Amino acid sequence: ENPQVVASSKAVTSATSWCRQHEKYHPVDAFGQRRSQQLHAVGVILCALGCLRGVWMALVELRPLLLLQQAVLGYLAGVVLSRVLPQMLLGARALSCRYCIFSWEVAWQG
Repeated sequence: ENPQVVASSKAVTSATSWCRQHEKYHPVDAFGQRRSQQLHAVGVILCALGCLRGVWMALVELRPLLLLQQAVLGYLAGVVLSRVLPQMLLGARALSCRYCIFSWEVAWQG
């Protein structure tokens, strides 16, 4: 498989091939790249925590819209951490990964 060729996210059928495609977009060779990936991981954690908080609040307060509100806030916090902060703090360019939850391709395909 050519490392320069990137398959469409719809064409990936197994977890192993998804991981290989994901690694093409997320190099960790240099310090800035590793720091960028750490911020990305924290963004994913914030997104998950926002969703969990929304579920908890929706169940406890019996207001299902809190789930949507907290999920959107968690997702936006994750986008800021994974795409905006690496550019501002590290001078790294924003990753254009189509295999992570913060990519435009994943967000708009639904």
